[in-house]
Amino acid sequence: MESTATESEGVPAWVWWLLAAIVIALAIAVPVLLRRRRMDRWLEDFERARAEIVWLARELIPQLRQIGSRELAAGGIEVSSARIIATEDQLTALIASAPDDVTLERSRILRDALRDARTRLDAVASSGTDETLATDLDEVAGVLEAALATTGPTGTTAGTGPTPGPTDQPS
Repeated sequence: MESTATESEGVPAWVWWLLAAIVIALAIAVPVLLRRRRMDRWLEDFERARAEIVWLARELIPQLRQIGSRELAAGGIEVSSARIIATEDQLTALIASAPDDVTLERSRILRDALRDARTRLDAVASSGTDETLATDLDEVAGVLEAALATTGPTGTTAGTGPTPGPTDQPS
């Protein structure tokens, strides 16, 4: 009878095993969930920066191209320069906070292409002729499109997944 009284007064061993399993599961799950949340936030910021580059390559540059006047295009470039610089700064911050080597490289490719495009746009605004405006702007758009194609949509990089081809682009 004494052994029965001792068991009824103490906590059964299975309860301790269950508590230990819960603690171990939490110790594993919490860091994994926090890392996933950080990665999701990084990817959202990356996609916002990428969307700005899409805007520059597919909206602003074609609009500047249609203007036909280097002087008027220079005004459009000047008005948009703060937005372009902000995106470049955002990409620089993404490089610094990249969660892994793949995301670091993706953000570096876009930042470097945007930096090159900004330099080329400044040159377009300050020199050349109206006759070369369209060609100069096409070159800038080409630099950006190459970077966009290399980085692909979220979750893919060059060589690791599908990248949009000319027929995959939305019209």
